[in-house]
Amino acid sequence: MSESFHNPDARQPALRGMTARLKGATRAALEALATADETGRARAARLTGAAPGTLSRWASPDHDDVISITAALTLEAAIGAPVFAPVFAEAAGCALAPMDSAPAGTDVSGALLGVVRESGALIGGIGAALADGTVTPAELRGLLDLMSGEITALSTTQRELSAALAEGGKATTRRKGGK
Repeated sequence: MSESFHNPDARQPALRGMTARLKGATRAALEALATADETGRARAARLTGAAPGTLSRWASPDHDDVISITAALTLEAAIGAPVFAPVFAEAAGCALAPMDSAPAGTDVSGALLGVVRESGALIGGIGAALADGTVTPAELRGLLDLMSGEITALSTTQRELSAALAEGGKATTRRKGGK
């Protein structure tokens, strides 16, 4: 089959990078699904009915397969937070905002923690790629994918911090009293 069939980004230039962002969101979801009793991958497999190999392909930068919308919605509902929705909103040129009455951008903890999480993943990926003195094409693809996740996290955080500043400059976190 043609390259454009296997690579969603090649079919729609406007969606360039969407695959990497979806794969980054998939990895974040698999991580967020973990509980004390069950790994994130095991829980995702149970919730979606997807085989472990399918989950790996969805998350791997070395495969063109991306998560289905049904599986993404199922995992996002189980997590209880938007993981895939911001990716879809960004692809449409929109930003995701909560529907509740709390002012947008007030709670910035999620965005800041997202930057920390993505930065850690990127730093770990760079360390792993440099460890043997040779950076392979697969490692380069992985680093680009990790960088895409970092860029998305930074972009989200920039929007939330700007919104908090525009609303008077007071930002809060979920943690109260320094605990």
